[in-house]
Amino acid sequence: MKGFAVTPKNQNIWYVAVDVLFMAFALLLPCRYLWPLKANYTVDWFGNQWVIGYYGEFFARHWTMPPVFNTSQWGGIPAPLFYGNLAYPVLGILSIIFASGLVMRFAALCLFAAQYHWVSRALRQMQAPRWAAGAVACLVVWATYPLTNLFNRGALMEFVATALLVCALSLAVLLVHAPSRALERRYASRMLLCLVISAGTHPITAMLGVPFFCVIGVMMWKNLREKPDRIPSILRSLTPGLIGACACLGAWLYAIAKFMNHLTVHHLITAVSFQPGNWDHWLTRFYPIPFDNRVKPGVPLVEIWAPYLDAQANVPLLILFVALAVAALSTYRKVDRSGRLVAAVVIPISLFAFFTWISLSPDSYHYLPHAFEMIQFAYRAVTYQNLALLLGVFLILMALQGGGSAPAGILKHPVLRLVFAGCILLSAYGVTVKWKHIRAVRNVTESPQENLIELPYQYYGVSDYTTPDYFVPLTDEEAKKAVSAAFRFDSQANFGTAQPLEITVPEMSWVRTNILAFPWSRFEVDGREIGASEMRSYEGQALALRIPAGSHRLSFEFTPDAVWRVLRGISLLCLFGWLLMEIVRSVIPLQGN
Repeated sequence: MKGFAVTPKNQNIWYVAVDVLFMAFALLLPCRYLWPLKANYTVDWFGNQWVIGYYGEFFARHWTMPPVFNTSQWGGIPAPLFYGNLAYPVLGILSIIFASGLVMRFAALCLFAAQYHWVSRALRQMQAPRWAAGAVACLVVWATYPLTNLFNRGALMEFVATALLVCALSLAVLLVHAPSRALERRYASRMLLCLVISAGTHPITAMLGVPFFCVIGVMMWKNLREKPDRIPSILRSLTPGLIGACACLGAWLYAIAKFMNHLTVHHLITAVSFQPGNWDHWLTRFYPIPFDNRVKPGVPLVEIWAPYLDAQANVPLLILFVALAVAALSTYRKVDRSGRLVAAVVIPISLFAFFTWISLSPDSYHYLPHAFEMIQFAYRAVTYQNLALLLGVFLILMALQGGGSAPAGILKHPVLRLVFAGCILLSAYGVTVKWKHIRAVRNVTESPQENLIELPYQYYGVSDYTTPDYFVPLTDEEAKKAVSAAFRFDSQANFGTAQPLEITVPEMSWVRTNILAFPWSRFEVDGREIGASEMRSYEGQALALRIPAGSHRLSFEFTPDAVWRVLRGISLLCLFGWLLMEIVRSVIPLQGN
């Protein structure tokens, strides 16, 4: 163009514009499924909407987060103590202003964008061309299983946790290659924040993600041995985040340590769920596009549990990793005297093979510690298959860069470029196929529940976190004579607060309440506290109280101990302060070296 001079500034603006357009296209494919805004999907989608709305309503009324859910059907539901402990409060705050469904969509959009941004940035930090970095990021955000989690399972917390693991892994790579101490501090803080929220959102996901960060830690240590002056700097960068992690997770860790062995869900997990004839078959797992062999012509979807539960590994990323590994080994293996490149290929292959094994073989859990059975569903291992492939791409480029070879050189090979193009096309086609599966379970007419004090039938976590073994169960004889009485809870100014219950019994009786069994549930009869000896559990989940003859006034309050209350206050203050700090940091320029 006449009069236009190409300068570094103009070139940077052009690069940024191209990056934004490419990112917009990458996000459009999965995020278009979030439209229309009033659409709903599987039953758990409604459950998440209700939980987010409950958090927001409770905070708006009390300026604190709910320790339990109190509803018209059941009170004292202790799920907030253990599940979604850090993610739901953040989403709940947003629901004060926006509808819960819109908050879920905003969270999904932000997480897709964050994954794309950090994956592509990590690759570019290792001198990968922009097109290659963007292509790998596309393959990550277009993967089938995360879309299944979000839309076809409604597993919002698992979707959030796995997305944050991807971001944390990318930030760990950026931390290794940070060109300045200022960036080093930012990457360390954001990496640990992602890990903390992931762990506090879906603990199973974070637990099984530990091996990947151990690998990154080993690679970081090897790199830093050549630059010993960076070790104190990185340790200083990590220290505030580690302190913040302990503060954010303190309340959850305390509750887990105190009650884990007594939780109902802990006793329910006796074996990992497998469906070898359906989604847990090797052919299904490695099918290149979304596929659920349970869905057949003439079979109504209402007769199929979680239809289109597509649990494919990220086959396009697998193809790309294999091609990149072959190209790197055939080109640079002879000059790789340290064995770094071989390790960069072998380690992710080993991790991928391990998670493939536990996702397809029921016998695998006979040889593993009992902790691995916390995965519950074998197909959850797909997350770590995909994470292993992304780790493999990172490690190969790190090895090439550490060995003095520019990754850009090998990535520009014509054959590898064709592989990139083929993988992008295959992945994009898979997303379009997935759209048909999502649309099949989409509901555009049913509106979300408006009365938050009513427990939706779609919410599945009612009794998972009860502790009935703290109480003596009602005998059959006592159960026959027991009477029922249900507490009601305010839905207005004192939202979620129990209203006094008036009851008259002709003789000493056991009264079955709608309060779930948990040691922090406190009852009073006519102002006198009811002791544990006057409580019984019934039906394995709720509490019955021994009430003397006559007319009485019962009251209920959930009162966690002082240690938990202090830790929870510190946790929430630290979490929101940390998030606010990172938001402010993202809009101010870096200072310092």
